[in-house]
Amino acid sequence: MVKDVVPANGVKHKIIVVDAAALRVLNSVCKMSDLTDQGVAQEGCGLPGVIPNGHPDELGWCQANSPPTIVLFSTVVENISTRRAPYPNMEAIYFIAPEAASVQLFIEDFTLQKRPYAGAHIFCISAIPDSLLDRITRSPAANYIRGLKELYVDFFAPEPQVFTIEHPLSMRIAFNDDQPAFQKFELEKMAKKITSVLSSLGEYPHIRYYDPAASAGAKPSSTSKLALLVQAELDTLCRLDSKFPPVSRRQRAVFLIVDRSLDVMTPLMHDFAYQPFTGDLLGVEDGKYLPPGETNHAILDDSDVIWSQARHWHIAEVMDFLSEGLKQFTSGNKAAQWEMAAKEGTASIEKINALKDTLASLPQYQEMKAKEAMDVYKDRRLEKLVKIEQELATGETAEGKPSRTSLNDVISIMQDSKIE
Repeated sequence: MVKDVVPANGVKHKIIVVDAAALRVLNSVCKMSDLTDQGVAQEGCGLPGVIPNGHPDELGWCQANSPPTIVLFSTVVENISTRRAPYPNMEAIYFIAPEAASVQLFIEDFTLQKRPYAGAHIFCISAIPDSLLDRITRSPAANYIRGLKELYVDFFAPEPQVFTIEHPLSMRIAFNDDQPAFQKFELEKMAKKITSVLSSLGEYPHIRYYDPAASAGAKPSSTSKLALLVQAELDTLCRLDSKFPPVSRRQRAVFLIVDRSLDVMTPLMHDFAYQPFTGDLLGVEDGKYLPPGETNHAILDDSDVIWSQARHWHIAEVMDFLSEGLKQFTSGNKAAQWEMAAKEGTASIEKINALKDTLASLPQYQEMKAKEAMDVYKDRRLEKLVKIEQELATGETAEGKPSRTSLNDVISIMQDSKIE
């Protein structure tokens, strides 16, 4: 987006004007340094702006209504809904959601007596409705538009193999057949965002959906309704965009649409993979962890090679992997070997004495540790929790008999305040 914009007046620096929805998308795919490389932020550019609070690579608003000041590092990412310092000799990139409020704010920018920018390059995070496009083309702002493009990026990809459309309340609406109008509206929004994902991937797939009640003549399920809406959106995109889908030697993909009824047990059980473990035990959220006594967050993202490789492994595999990796590092790295040898040589006597004390107190320590572990096990009623989770996972009791775990057993676990 930024790279494609070449201002006609030859000005080197660029300004991005965003709304809240577009800023979230921008933050999810790039860092401040990425924009710097493309000319949006430059050293000594003389534009007013601030580095936002928080992580130094996180994007945020420039301060509104602040007097122009020359800073050594300024990121010009402006909030479309606030007053901004004008740069009448510069063209701006408007990265916005195709919604009525943002479109109206854009139009107002170029109906002012003193326009804030020389021109505008509009990039929408999804397809713009015909009604809003018509409003733009009929407005005075149309004379200053240098280009308009739909990017289909109104989704989030927290991991290389995972995407989310971030509709946390969609389940209660999408499965509510008693409110068909609201259900249809919600499913249409979901279908448009799923189409954005497929468009970004260049996929025009065969669509399949899970509907076990269809053969019994039941009314259409939410999965079937969503599948039909996604198919309609893709067909429309294919008709309007001659470059979609792009030519590929691969066979058409298969896109599966399922709902939670396919697997109702998993949400009721603990996941022993590395990533959910960090969430349960360390409180990691959105890839950020604040160690006790620290003020700076540790970041777990794809820049961390170990995290990227092992986050979906079972925790036992991760422990073996880390142990083996540490052994290979210390045996193959001369600097590590030298430091370890130096420490061993200067502290050998102390280590021997410490080892004697450790061995002498080991039986008592083991007994105390076992007692403490059992106290925690009983106090948090983990035996009951583990028993029910095991029976849910296997369908059998520990004795190999058919499980009789009922919904009431599950509810009692979920309502027990002593189980963390």
